[in-house]
Amino acid sequence: MTRLTNDIRESIRKDILRHRFRKPVDALVEKRALIANKCYHRLYPKEIQERMEALPKGWLPSVGSIGVQVGDDGSRFHQMAFNGGFYSTPFSPIQTHRDQVELLMQYRHRSGCAIRLDMDDPISTEWFVMMNEMNDLYKAIEAAKSSIIYALRSVTTTKRLIEVWPEVAAFAKEYDDIPAKVPAIPRQTLNEALHLPPA
Repeated sequence: MTRLTNDIRESIRKDILRHRFRKPVDALVEKRALIANKCYHRLYPKEIQERMEALPKGWLPSVGSIGVQVGDDGSRFHQMAFNGGFYSTPFSPIQTHRDQVELLMQYRHRSGCAIRLDMDDPISTEWFVMMNEMNDLYKAIEAAKSSIIYALRSVTTTKRLIEVWPEVAAFAKEYDDIPAKVPAIPRQTLNEALHLPPA
């Protein structure tokens, strides 16, 4: 029987969320990657890409994302990774790891907004559909997260958690019967400094 520490609760919560949401999050990552790459190919048609690739290595920077402004969004733009990945969002710990994808980009486009899309652009339509899906998924993840946290805080041990919520046994069992960590203190030095008699 192991006491449920906050660290163990957090690990179990993340594992359950990955189990439930990894597939839809990965599908969203695929759509983001597709849109980012469509924007890149719109910005640099094939003939321009070929000219860029023909330049000596190092003449142009390789970057992992592109700045995109969709519709009449003022000065706001979205930085989209070519691999579609999320960074520092609730989706980040759920998504399957992806290697970074870097593409050549002209210096004037490597930071800030590289391409602007009209509202009626087909890519903009894909963007808004993807954003709606992302918002719905975010709400579902946050709701599930709150429910999981409430359930995990209602018990104090892994044994009790499995008793009241047996469906999560697969996520909790690996933490069961973990030896308690004894605080690492310099016992002998401390005893001598405090003139404590031997136990």
